[in-house]
Amino acid sequence: MEDIEGTDETEGTSDRRKLLERWMNDRRRELRIKWTEVARRSEMSVQNVLRIRKGQISISEDAADGIETALEWEPGSVERAVREGIKPTPASPPAPAVEPPAVRVEEADRLVEAIRGVLDLRGKKMTPRMVKVFLDEIGAQIMPKRPPEDR
Repeated sequence: MEDIEGTDETEGTSDRRKLLERWMNDRRRELRIKWTEVARRSEMSVQNVLRIRKGQISISEDAADGIETALEWEPGSVERAVREGIKPTPASPPAPAVEPPAVRVEEADRLVEAIRGVLDLRGKKMTPRMVKVFLDEIGAQIMPKRPPEDR
């Protein structure tokens, strides 16, 4: 496996490694995680993460991938940081699995009225059936039933 730094110690490499160390620490703080968590996420020992940070060992492609995963950086960020001195790019957050349903004003008004009706029982206790009907109605207002998809 080839190291991302190559075999030659090019001019400025140590400066770029110091920048990488600073960026790694800044990102770790931003994510509010400890170095032990960075090591766990990157599937490396804490000692190796430290040695990479301090520029004491070369960074393999696997180690770079692990650091990017641990610090939630875009793929290739560590290599660009070491070779070109470019600050790593945070990975885009995953898209939400389901968009929250849009509720029209009329639906919201009906929902508010339904809740007021239940809350206006003036001390009367709700039976389990009343609770179920109420929650079903609220659910129907929030998430209208859709026709089944073609399979």
